[in-house]
Amino acid sequence: AEVRPFSELSQNVRDVMAMRATVRDFAPGEILLTQGEESDGLLVILEGSVEIAVTDADQKHTIARLEKHNVLGEIGLFTRELRSANAEAVTPGRVAVISRKDFEEVAGRCPQLSVAFCELISERVGTLAIDALWGKRVEHYRIRERLGRGGMGIVYAATDESLQRDVAIKMLRHDLVFDRQASQRFSREA
Repeated sequence: AEVRPFSELSQNVRDVMAMRATVRDFAPGEILLTQGEESDGLLVILEGSVEIAVTDADQKHTIARLEKHNVLGEIGLFTRELRSANAEAVTPGRVAVISRKDFEEVAGRCPQLSVAFCELISERVGTLAIDALWGKRVEHYRIRERLGRGGMGIVYAATDESLQRDVAIKMLRHDLVFDRQASQRFSREA
C-alpha cells in the first residue's frame, strides 16, 4: 500500500499481487536487472537503494537512484522490448519480484493495474536529463537524445538505421493513448 502505483489500487488487487511476489535479498554491487536482457518481470524495492544506469558504447549514464518503495522493470513489461537500463544495488536490501506472467494475468482481470503502471511510466520517461529510452532501439530507429517535451508527448532525435538518416520520433503521452480525440490529433500531426 506504500508503493506507488500499487497504492492507487484496491486492497484486493494489492493482495493478489503480494501473494504472487517472491522476496529476495541483494548485496551492494549486485546487478538486479541487466540492460539488453529480456524483461521477465518487475521488482519492488522493500529495503535498500539501487542505481539505474544506461550504458552506450563504453559510457555509463546514471539515470536515477531509487530507494525503498520504488518499482523497477515496469517499462519492459509494456514495451516487450529488452531491458533499457541496468539496475545495480548500492546498499544491501530486499526486493519483491513479480513475474511478467503473474503481472499480465492479474492485469488481464484488473485493468486498473495497467492504467496505474502506464501513468508511472509516462512520469518516468522523458522527465530526467537522461531517460530510459536514451540509446534504445525502437524497431529500426536508435534514439540519440530527447529534444523536448510538450502537451501531447515527448520528441526524440533518432537515427533511422535502415535508411541511415536522422529523424524525429514523437511519443504520445501514455495517458492520451486511449483518448480518441488526442489520438486523432496525433495521427493528423504525423
